[in-house]
Amino acid sequence: MPIPREIIDSLESILGIFFSDIRHRTRAAFILCDEMVEMTCKLRAREANHRFDMSANFHNSITAPGVSPLPAPLESSIRGNRNTMNTMQHASAAVTVDDQHCADAFLDAIQVIDHCWPISSSVVFPLWIKCAIRVVRLYSGQGNPRQRVDFEDRMRDSS
Repeated sequence: MPIPREIIDSLESILGIFFSDIRHRTRAAFILCDEMVEMTCKLRAREANHRFDMSANFHNSITAPGVSPLPAPLESSIRGNRNTMNTMQHASAAVTVDDQHCADAFLDAIQVIDHCWPISSSVVFPLWIKCAIRVVRLYSGQGNPRQRVDFEDRMRDSS
């Protein structure tokens, strides 16, 4: 089955927010990344079993047939992101995340998508999303700080 359009739409929304200059953009993008992971798992679980309960909780979604087993490090990371999001939403409105934490959560979401629909990020995604993922990677824990500074300087100089 092809990747559902809802996932591409969600990616576009998250990237639009991440690259904006709005206040609390990383907080909003982070929350949407967490929601996209859950939606991705639910959509994949529904493909595997048309009777899958789409109102299932996060745990049931990521452990459903068609989704499970996620690689252990990825599952651990997305569970940590869910805990952070729950804290942000329910325990303390003041809690937020920085660019790196948000970028890491976005890359985790891409890994979940590729787990559910293999090679989607390298074959199915539109070119501009592939390019944007490379830019997000610069801000993640996988990124090279020197390259990020060079990128920002060149973007600023070409404006």
